[in-house]
Amino acid sequence: MYFTSNDGSAAEIFAEYKIGDNWQIASAYMFFNGPKDSRLGQFKDNDMIYCKLRYNF
Repeated sequence: MYFTSNDGSAAEIFAEYKIGDNWQIASAYMFFNGPKDSRLGQFKDNDMIYCKLRYNF
């Protein structure tokens, strides 16, 4: 997913995988870019990586 405007840009790269009938794993990397005084640029130093493991019953 990619978003851009005059205030900067944000992108998220993610993947999901269903392990079995009840288990799912997901991971992602999200980063921000832009001038320091803009809405998106103020988060430039706050990139995010996450991993999620879900069990459904």
